[in-house]
Amino acid sequence: MPTAPPIVPDVPLNELPAALVPVLSGLCPSGAGGYGASGSLTLTDQQVEDPGTDAIRAAVRKAAHSLGWTVTTFPYELAGATAISVKDNRPVPEQHRDAVEAHRQKLMREAVEQVHRRFRERTA
Repeated sequence: MPTAPPIVPDVPLNELPAALVPVLSGLCPSGAGGYGASGSLTLTDQQVEDPGTDAIRAAVRKAAHSLGWTVTTFPYELAGATAISVKDNRPVPEQHRDAVEAHRQKLMREAVEQVHRRFRERTA
């Protein structure tokens, strides 16, 4: 997965969405022209209750929407966590489709392999 640039820790809250745009853009696959990115931020139930989490969620949402991406927040009820997921759902231009599809296939393979490893560990 591409490495995103680090977030500067002392960014004022009102500037956080703009600071997150290059971080989110860094999630785009190589050779895809800035299309096809996805990622998530997972928070424990305790972190979800912390003051400031709503501001972080709002900043992620604003940054993602400025890129034309969608944002979804959903609970991982069994894990006691919540994920804030971002995904670029824009139509991909023809010249970038192969790179985006290859990236999506790689992510799906990695997810299946991770589930398979966890299943083997629990049944061993």
